[in-house]
This record gives sequence, structure tokens and C-alpha cells, in this order.
Amino acid sequence: MTVTIIQFLWQYFYRNETKYKTNQTNKAAWCKACLQGHMCILTESDAVKVRAGQLSAVRSQEDLQKSGLSLNFGYPEKVRLTRDLALENVAPVCGKAERMLAHIKACKFISTDNRTLIILTCKPSAASTNVVSPPSPSTSLHVSTVVTPLTTQNSTRPVKRTKSLHGASPGGIQHLTRALSAPQLQEEFSADLCKLLIALNTAWVAAENPSLHRFIHKWVGPEIVVEDRRILSGRVLDQEVQRVENGVISKVRGKLATGQCDGFKNVAKSHVVSTMMSVEHEPYLVQTHDVTREAKTGDQLLKHVLEDKKLMEEKFGTQLIAWCTDDGPDGKKMRRLLQALFDWLIVILCWAHQINLVVGDFLVIRRAVTEDINHALEVIKWFNNHSTALALLQTEQALTFEGSFWALILPAITRWTAHYLAITRYLKLKQPLQICWTRNEDRLITCAGTKLELQEKARHICGLVRDESLWHRLGKIQKILEPLAIAANVAQASHTRLDHVLLMLGNLVRIFTQNLEYDEDLRLGILKSLEKRWKKADQDVFITAVLLNPFIRGSLFKKASLTDIDLYAILERVYERVMRRKADLEFLAAFEDYRLKYAEFSDERMGLELMKRKFAAEDAPLDLRLIWSRLDKDVHHGRNAIVKLAIHIFSVVANSAGCERVFSSFGVTHTKRRNKLDPKKVHNMAVVGMQIKREDRELGLARNRKKRKFEEITDEDQPLTSTSTDTSEHVDPTDFQRYAEGLFRQVELSNQEDDDDTLPPYIMPTLSGHTATPVNDVQQPQATHRPPTSRNRKTQIQLSELFNFSIRPEEGLEFYWPGSKKNLEEELQAHESVFGGNSPSTATSSHVN
Repeated sequence: MTVTIIQFLWQYFYRNETKYKTNQTNKAAWCKACLQGHMCILTESDAVKVRAGQLSAVRSQEDLQKSGLSLNFGYPEKVRLTRDLALENVAPVCGKAERMLAHIKACKFISTDNRTLIILTCKPSAASTNVVSPPSPSTSLHVSTVVTPLTTQNSTRPVKRTKSLHGASPGGIQHLTRALSAPQLQEEFSADLCKLLIALNTAWVAAENPSLHRFIHKWVGPEIVVEDRRILSGRVLDQEVQRVENGVISKVRGKLATGQCDGFKNVAKSHVVSTMMSVEHEPYLVQTHDVTREAKTGDQLLKHVLEDKKLMEEKFGTQLIAWCTDDGPDGKKMRRLLQALFDWLIVILCWAHQINLVVGDFLVIRRAVTEDINHALEVIKWFNNHSTALALLQTEQALTFEGSFWALILPAITRWTAHYLAITRYLKLKQPLQICWTRNEDRLITCAGTKLELQEKARHICGLVRDESLWHRLGKIQKILEPLAIAANVAQASHTRLDHVLLMLGNLVRIFTQNLEYDEDLRLGILKSLEKRWKKADQDVFITAVLLNPFIRGSLFKKASLTDIDLYAILERVYERVMRRKADLEFLAAFEDYRLKYAEFSDERMGLELMKRKFAAEDAPLDLRLIWSRLDKDVHHGRNAIVKLAIHIFSVVANSAGCERVFSSFGVTHTKRRNKLDPKKVHNMAVVGMQIKREDRELGLARNRKKRKFEEITDEDQPLTSTSTDTSEHVDPTDFQRYAEGLFRQVELSNQEDDDDTLPPYIMPTLSGHTATPVNDVQQPQATHRPPTSRNRKTQIQLSELFNFSIRPEEGLEFYWPGSKKNLEEELQAHESVFGGNSPSTATSSHVN
């Protein structure tokens, strides 16, 4: 028997004829577990009153019914409900499937087992058919906190609470023992213990700790054996990796993927290169190579990329459509060779790294900026290290800001945006800092210590705080870095698309062209850097991405540079190259209708406003790939060809930030105390760890980590995770000078050109094993033995000539800007949460000035 999802969910909710608030379509839904839990609370409350002498006895079910509480939680009988105490204290939810499911995920009265069962039953795979198979004839809920009934109504004993280890009964080891054989039980336990150690980032040696053994034997049973750490981190871990990979294969097979690779030096000084694939904006770790003993060349990197490309296509069954790396010398040559081998592949730079290089170019122009930033960090560090000084500053803030105060934040990570946020906060606190020194100079010097050098340091800090020229220079630095920080926020998301990048670059050019407040040399230097980065890009695919954004289309391009004929020529070139098909007359007709918003490409037929509202209601980023997918007729010719191209283009991820996040995970796992871990084992632990986090998110059990969104209506995520290739060296986050030196080196490396495009000899014999599954079943062209030393670029248009900057920015170039600016403000609040512990309280809101 199958039922619809909504019918299945209504078994866990009560409804009557009441509509939900002002909603005239959906009924109000009361969670039965919440109502039952409230009944338990009322019973407990009666018991407390009995003990206090305020009530003679705990009310029975009949007494509660007489007082207006008439509830029956049996199934499948309908619940008869009057206006009672429970309903008055339990808020209803909207009777829509997604709202009811969201309530179940967060309901504190539903046990973990039942919650998991409901969520798995309503998984999106089942939702696609809009039917579910009920897990069992019984749909009774087990409330996680069960109140035992009183033995006598005159008893004054407290009501006992019992909590199941798994949140419900039946369950636990007794249930598993009945369901599984002894070997199966041992295997399940070992697998779960392996995942637990990874999730908690606990060393494998914990498996040999006698305390853990005693705990397991007491609470699980002596029949369970804790495997040796070598077995857990060997055979058991390998089995879990295989299980994860099998699940990933079933999820990504036949879908479009972007390959990403990057290098990392771990705590053991080993050099590794990791490869990831991004499918539907979800990153998956594919392979990690230990390249410590290998030459760090483009030829060698290409060898690994070809191996991993074959793995993605043959093992995981994906259609690889793009590859992204940073702009290091090895990555530079590898990209050229890869493009020569597979001309249909979209090969791009990591744009999170490119924005960092723009900042590096800015610092090269004004090297004194690093000294000024270090002076500000010096003051921040001094106040945070002296509690008396910090307390005096907070007192001044309370007077200045009418009772509110903010933390002085230090960069917690080696990323230049963290330094930007620290300077932003420092500038906000200029007035209370200066007043604090004026009023309390003697106390501040005394609190530094009794030694002469400590007091001299305090006087030096005083001089920095009173230096108006320093404050003026920091203000100018902050204004210049602000648009670049917003751009970095756009560029480093896990789902940054090609249109994100080009609109971001266009808006930066507009800002630094039209805002004459910036110093002339800095303005021109940043514009030159942006043009240099854009010149390296495959401009055709980026222009196509903006053109196929149905909210913008071709409205932003300057007609003098790109006529409608030029735009079609670019679109046709990209289509024929990446889709490996010839464009026909129907493709041209479809382009014309799309450009003019006719037929199925009109705003109404594409449902643009509807989709925008839906994504806003779910607090999710606008997914252009999904919008185009709704038009897909699953044919590869005619008018649908432009739909297939749009889906292809919007599936590309324009950075390698996924690798940087994995390297952060590697760093957390592979520490100085665990420096003997093999890179392959660290890789396997990361694969399992990423899957654990994905499962927790799907079940609603993980902390709600906001998705990165750039639209005007959206929020942002991940404040403190380094997602851009700033520098591979370990640098003190508070030493901006050393950090800047790392950026200078990256700029130097980026400016180096390697003109040797000759394929290494070991590549050609193995090419037949690396032929991708052709898109649209078209046979992939064979690579030539010696590719040309340079590839003719399809389009070369400067950013300053590409866009019509007379159009109001909020109508196009700022399409993603406000949401990303809000993201930056949330990142500042995240830093505040780290350093707010220095004070009893901090202001609840922060604004980037």
C-alpha cells in the first residue's frame, strides 16, 4: 500500500477545520508528539503541586477531559479536540508537507529513531513520485521523554523521567541482538565506532583505552568486542569508504561534474594533491596523491588529472564538463595541455584565487599598507591581552554607543578578508579608543606591568591610537578593500557559477572606474589587475553564462562591443565546442525567442518570479540550473539545444574552494600529535567524515549551516573556514606582513609564463583510456599528437568595453552584490563570537561601515 507524502505526514499531526492563520488553502496542523509531550508536562506540573500542597492529587485523564482537555493519541482513530490547555500552549504549523516535515526535524518531543524513520520515508527520491511506502502498519510516535504514571493519586513521589539511549523503544542493543546475528552485530558496531571516532576527530588509539572498553561492556554488553585500532583504521575504514563511494556512485551517475584539484603541504611536510568533483553544487573527494617525491611540474600534474578524470567517468559514471585549478606554474601548464587534449572541456582558473591576486597587486602598489594594518593589529592584540584595558574600553563604548559595545577582533585565520574585518571593527571603535586613552592614560600604562619595556610598549600603543594620519590611512585602506572583500565572498562559494564571476568583475570595474575617492594610482592599478585576470579567462563561456541568465539576458552588454549577431556567434561557438554538435536553424530561432522573451522563454513561461519567491521562501540560493531544467524536453537538438547548453553552463563551478575546505579537514585530522598518519588514511577519513556531515544535514541533525547565497534576498555562510588559496605556509594570522609576503610570491608566480605546451611522452599512449563519455552521445574527437603552442582565443574584450555601465547597477551588475555584502557582515559577526568571550556581553548586531 502506498500513500502520498502529505497523507503519510498527517498521521503525525492533528487537524480540524481551522485554517492556518490567514492562509485560506492550508489547515492548521498540531503535532501529536508535541500535544502528548504537553500532556506529560501538565502531569508533572500536577505532581509538583501535589508535593507543594497546592493540589490534592494528580488529575487523571478523565479529570483533564472535564477541564477541557480531551485528547486521544491512538491511531488510526481521529483525535477529537476541543479548545483545551494543550492546544492553547502548542503552536500549530501550516499543513503543507514541507512545513510539517521541517517541524518534525526540529521537534524536541519526537525521538531520534522516529524522526530518522519519517525523514528517510519522505526523502527526495521518494518525493519525486509523490508517494511513500509506510514503514509499518503502526505509526505511533514514541515521545523522547516519557513520564511514568503515578502508582497512586495521593503519592508525593516525584514523577520519574526515563530517557532511552536511542531516544525510543523498542531499540538499543536488545533490539539489535534480536535482529542481527552475532557476526553482523559485531560488524555494525565496528563500523559505527569507526564513524564515531572520525566524527569526533578522536585518535584511533582511543579504541585501546580501557575506559572505553569498560563503558562499552557496561552499557552495550560483553558480547561486543572493541576492535584493535589497526583494524578500525584499516579494514573497517576501507569498508566504510567503499560504502560511501557506492552511495556517491548511485547519487552522481549520469550527472554533470566539475573537476577540481589543488596542492597542500601537511604537518609531516608531505606534499599532496587532492582531486574533487562537484556535482549539483555538492563536492565529493575523489583522490589524494602523495607527490612529495615527484617533480612539481605541469606534466606530472596532468598525469594525475588524467587518472582522476578517468576515475570520475568510469568509476563514478559522471559526465565531466569542466576542470578548475589555481594559477600556479604547474596548474598553468596543466590547464593548457588539458585543453589541447579535450577541447570540449571548460578549463578555468579558480576565481577565489584570482581575487586574492588582485589584492596582492594592490599591496604591491602600496607596500606601506601592510605596515599600517600591522599597527592596527598591534593595538587590537594589546587591548585583548590586558583585561583592565579591555574593561576600560568597554566602559567608554557603553557611554559612546548608549549601552552597547563591540569586541576588538583579531584575524582567526590566515585570509586577507579576516584582516579586512578586523580593520573595519577597529575603525568603528576609533572614538571610544581615543577617549579611553585620554581619560585613563596613567591606568592603562600601569596595567601593562611594572617593567620599563612593558610600559614603553603601552606608550607606543597610545601613540598609535592618537595618530590621526594612521586612522586616515586605515580608513582609505578599508574603503578600497571593501568591494574586493565582497567580491571574494562571491568567488569562494561552493557553487560559484560563471555568471557570478563575470557580473562580479563588471561591478568591480564600475566601482573603481566611477568612484574618484580612491587614489588614482590605486584605482588604475586595480583596474589593470582585473583586466589582466580577465584576459586569461575563456571569455566565451563567461559571456554565455551571463547571456543565459534569464533575469539578465543580453541587457548589460555594450552594443558597440557585442551586437546581437556577436552574442549569437559566441553562443554558437560555445555550443558546438562543449556539446559537440552543430547548431541548426532551430537553435538560432530559439536564441531569438529567448532574447526577445517569447514563447517558452518568456518570464511567465519560465516562471522566473515564481521560482524567485520559492527560493526566497526556502532561504535557498537561486539555482539557474534548476530553472532551465524545468524546460528540458530531454532531446539534444532543435529548440531544446539551448536548454541543454544552459544546464551545461550553469553546472560549472568556477573555483577550487572545495579542495581548500578538504585541506582544512586534513589539517584538523593530521595534527602534530598524529603526524604519522598516512596521506591515504587521512583521505579516507575525510571521505567518511564528509559523508557523515551530509547525512546529518539530510536528517536535520546537524547545526544549520546557512547556504552561501548572493541574491538580494539572501544570507550567507561559513564565516571562519578558509576557502581560498591564500598561502600554503603556516603564518601567524595576526602578522599581516608575513601574510602579504606570501601574496607577493603568488603574484610573481602567476606572472610567470610557461610556453612549453608539448605533451609529455607518457600521456599519448594512455589517451584511449581517458576518453570521456561524450555529451549527447557524440564521439569525442581524438587529440593531436603535438598540440599547437597557443590556442586561438575566441573572444578578447576588455571588461571596460564589455558592459554598459550607464545602466543602473541594481538592474544588473549588482544582481548578486547586496546578498554577498550581507554575507560579509555575517562573517564579521562570526568573528565577534570568537572574541566576544573577552567581555560579559557584546552588541547583538554588527554593521560593515
